[in-house]
Amino acid sequence: MVQRSLAIFALIWFAALGTGALEYAHNAEHAREDAAMEAAAQAAGVPATPEPLHDDSNCAVHLQLHIPLIVVGYVLILARLGLLAAALALVAAALIPRELPVRIDCRGPPAC
Repeated sequence: MVQRSLAIFALIWFAALGTGALEYAHNAEHAREDAAMEAAAQAAGVPATPEPLHDDSNCAVHLQLHIPLIVVGYVLILARLGLLAAALALVAAALIPRELPVRIDCRGPPAC
């Protein structure tokens, strides 16, 4: 049951991450916080400040949403190593000596 729930959670998490739903929800949270700060500034009679720009440099969640999960350089190296191993396996299979018998010793058909 625990494994199934973890798999379902991972499926939902990666679907939300891949479709951009997590970033949309986080941007909505920033918009809500900015609106609350603007309303508080208006209530206090302070002039409104321009909306801050939320990006990877000042928000840890934006940074985590935009970093790649797999570094592309390692994937290319692993793919090339796999191709090299496959090529070496083909070369090793071609070098196996195959001796054919010159003559097959058998008794022949049975005598009646």
